[in-house]
Amino acid sequence: MNPCCVMSEEYKNFVRGGLILKKGYKQPKAEFEAKDLQEQTAPARSKTAAELAFAEAQERRLAEQIKREGGVKSHEERVAELNEKLAKLSEHHDVPKVGPG
Repeated sequence: MNPCCVMSEEYKNFVRGGLILKKGYKQPKAEFEAKDLQEQTAPARSKTAAELAFAEAQERRLAEQIKREGGVKSHEERVAELNEKLAKLSEHHDVPKVGPG
């Protein structure tokens, strides 16, 4: 007999075929008591001085940008501005046509 065709002892209890699931079976949910839930949650972490300074600087930069640009623009408005700018440029800045035809 060919050794590759003989089933080893480890696979004798192996059941062939698809997985059969019971319909309507719901796995029971683990129930936690309130005190167990409190023990599992991590304590609230306060921000460090560097994190606070970063957040403050970020807010300042956003406020300056809003003042400078006259508000927050949507993507559509930005694309329209870019198209206007490109239309004003001379043909010298156009992408040259490459290839035959």
